[in-house]
Parts: sequence; structure tokens; C-alpha cells
Amino acid sequence: MKGSTHRRCYCRDPHTGKPLGKKCPKLSSRKHGSYSIRQELPPREDGTRRSFSRAGYDSLKAAQADLDHVRALIGLADADDAEGLAQIAELLEKVADEKAPLPNVEATRRRLSHGLDLTSRLTVGEWLDMWLAGKKGRQSAISRDESNIRVHLKPRIGHYRLDRLRVAHLSEMFEAIADANVEIAEGNAARRKAFEDLAQIPWKGARASRPP
Repeated sequence: MKGSTHRRCYCRDPHTGKPLGKKCPKLSSRKHGSYSIRQELPPREDGTRRSFSRAGYDSLKAAQADLDHVRALIGLADADDAEGLAQIAELLEKVADEKAPLPNVEATRRRLSHGLDLTSRLTVGEWLDMWLAGKKGRQSAISRDESNIRVHLKPRIGHYRLDRLRVAHLSEMFEAIADANVEIAEGNAARRKAFEDLAQIPWKGARASRPP
């Protein structure tokens, strides 16, 4: 599928008021104007064409980086995977319409492989599920991670959208975990003290020790 970068400016003819476009004499300077990208997307189900366009790049390098990013997203689906291509095209259309940042390629790959809706906002809990599903290593380590996610992470931050997770959310989580650990330690200490106190009680029927 075709894609390209191009540069244009918004200067106008002082006499007619019409945009100069490529005829602007200042375009000979690389610092004049801005760059845009356009990438053809997989066609809609009815065969109509669609594309991803974005403008306002300060440099050709930045424009080319985003064009490569878009192409990498399209490349996540096999050429014969009509459903996957359609999902990615819908995602890129939504991103273009909302002027949102391009989604992370690896995160999109995981969502696509797990059959998740690409146009919905990924939550921390969903991301943790995908991360855990793809984790390799010793079963004991995986089980420990699963327990930490289930007990600590999901209940406290699993409901947040991944793109809206902030340092403050993590700080609150760690403080809550620390408080819970203190409560557990205090509870364990209280139980040990209770057992020690019980051990000092002379039980009925026990033989009294004889004096030396």
C-alpha cells in the first residue's frame, strides 16, 4: 500500500490571497513550511478506499518516523487476514480523527493476538493479563507474578486506563501495600504474644512442680 511524506507551507499570494503551495519561493529552505504524511489503509468492506493522514511535522525525520510507525502497525496483520487488517485500519482511522498519539506497536500486537478490540482503551488489568500470558520462565516465578497481580495490582490499579496511569496512582498503590504489610506484621506479632501468654497459664489438672 502506498504512503508518502510531503512538505507544504501556508503562505498566500499577496495579490490574490490564494495559497502558494509548491510555488512558494521560500520552500527552497528546509526550515520553511511543515511536513505531512499520508498512508493508504486496507479498504473498507464495501471496497471504498481510506487512508491515514497527519500534518504539522517540523522535520522530514519526524514525519518519516510516524509513517514507518503506521506501516509497522499495518504489518501486524497478515496479508490474508482480512479481519485483522480491518481492525488495524479502523484503529488508525480513529487515531487520525481524534488526533491521538499512534498506539504502541507491541501493545497492539498483543491485543490483536488475544482477540481484543483495538479501538477500545486498554486498561492496566487487560495489559497485565496479556503480559502474564506471554511470560516465559519457571512456573514458580510465573505463579508468584500471577499472585502479585491478582492480590495487589489488579485490585488497586487494574481499572485505570493504561494511557492514563500516573505516578501518583503507583505511589498510592505502594503505600496501600506497605500499610497492609504493617497490619499483617502487627497481627502476626499479636498472635505470637497471645500464644506466649497462653503458654504461661497453669492449666487445670497439670502437676505442680515440686520445690527443690
